Amino acid sequence: PEEPKEPPAIVEKPPVVKDEPPTSSEVASSNFTVSKASSQSCLERVSPNNSTTFTITVTNNRTEVASDTTPDEIQFIKDKLPIGFVYTPESTLINGTASPDSGLVTVTSIGNTQEIMWKPSSSWIVEQGKTFTISFDSTVTSNSVTGQHNNEVIVNPKEVPLHPNSLRSQTQIIV
Repeated sequence: PEEPKEPPAIVEKPPVVKDEPPTSSEVASSNFTVSKASSQSCLERVSPNNSTTFTITVTNNRTEVASDTTPDEIQFIKDKLPIGFVYTPESTLINGTASPDSGLVTVTSIGNTQEIMWKPSSSWIVEQGKTFTISFDSTVTSNSVTGQHNNEVIVNPKEVPLHPNSLRSQTQIIV
């Protein structure tokens, strides 16, 4: 008969240490998403059918409580109007309340388009599970091109987002 074999020696290996990024609850990051809508889907270049109200809705989707006390803040919001559209001065509503343009709204002309930036003197704080809205009016001018146009908005939070694409949105409008 065969002699019994000795059991193989057990070799202990050191634990594997993974270089993984911290979880979202360990790092302050924004969980904002943005959507964009227009009160009209089709406009003309002449009054009375040449204006629309755009609404930007930012939602704080944070579900966990961050390990620090950093609030979820928006530093500014930019909206690039389609070619031939112009911002209607003093038309901004923030969370349904009229807000004067002075010290808040900057409109920059870029060729035949405008870029609107809403930048408060101190960041807007949007609490977990809440929304923040900006509505404003825009008019189509004779410089607009016939066809489908994209209107894009970008939200710039204080903290780096987990999913940066969630900070951009657009709506389409036909002239």
